[in-house]
Amino acid sequence: MRKFFILLVILVFVGCYKSWREYYSGIDEVCWGSDGKVLFLYSKEWREYNEDPFSGEPYPVEIEDSIFLYEVNADRSGMRCVCFIGLNEYYSGMSSAGDWVVYSRREGINGEDEICVVRRDGSERYNTGVRGRNPDFSPDASKIVYEKPDSGIWVMDRDGSNNHCIVPDADAKYPAWSPDDSLIAYGYFGMQIYNIKSDSIIREYERVGIPDWGPSGSNEIIVEAYDGPCIIDIVTGEIDSMGNLIKGNRAKWSPDGLWFIAYDGDWFVISADGSNKWYLKDLIE
Repeated sequence: MRKFFILLVILVFVGCYKSWREYYSGIDEVCWGSDGKVLFLYSKEWREYNEDPFSGEPYPVEIEDSIFLYEVNADRSGMRCVCFIGLNEYYSGMSSAGDWVVYSRREGINGEDEICVVRRDGSERYNTGVRGRNPDFSPDASKIVYEKPDSGIWVMDRDGSNNHCIVPDADAKYPAWSPDDSLIAYGYFGMQIYNIKSDSIIREYERVGIPDWGPSGSNEIIVEAYDGPCIIDIVTGEIDSMGNLIKGNRAKWSPDGLWFIAYDGDWFVISADGSNKWYLKDLIE
């Protein structure tokens, strides 16, 4: 009987073995670079399994989610991995300007969102130490506008210094900095446009939000509406429904105005005339 017990212990603690298997991969956040490249955070989740010595069935004992920064041309060419970003993190917003990328990260489900910055070549990466979500760079990448949880819209220098509130509305979300450096749009199904120089709100729109500015000099902004994205000319007030062009949301406009990124359950890229639609996941899988 004692020998049988010892053999059983050996089977349980030694007989089983561990193996790592790919469990999930997907695109977390997407944005345009100033050079017209599509930048995205790619997650690859691996799970370590033990095998039950009696049933032979695997069961997970450890999960590791690795996140990388990738870039690719709008026409699908030239994809490359820029750098490793982190492990087991969640992301809420990403933006790029010049040589820099800014994103919000959170360690674990119950962690706090923090603003992080990385160079486009991956050579420098740091945490600013500032809590926030949905960051967006100023055109020269010297400043970051972001949403501070329950505290409105804030602006800081790229290194996290000179951090201050510009819009104290606790419900203000999804800020976007205009290409001419003078305006910040923000809102979620209720959008305001804030003038940086006059420190005042100059435009308000109902039932639209999650803004992204159009090409420099266009005075246009693409927003989310109940029936999909639409484009607003903030000077003339003209509204251009995207109709069936973009059947998705969270649309982002390329710097040259020739492409859009949007999300319909998966991130895709599409030209401004509705052609050449392709999904980022197809490059990875």
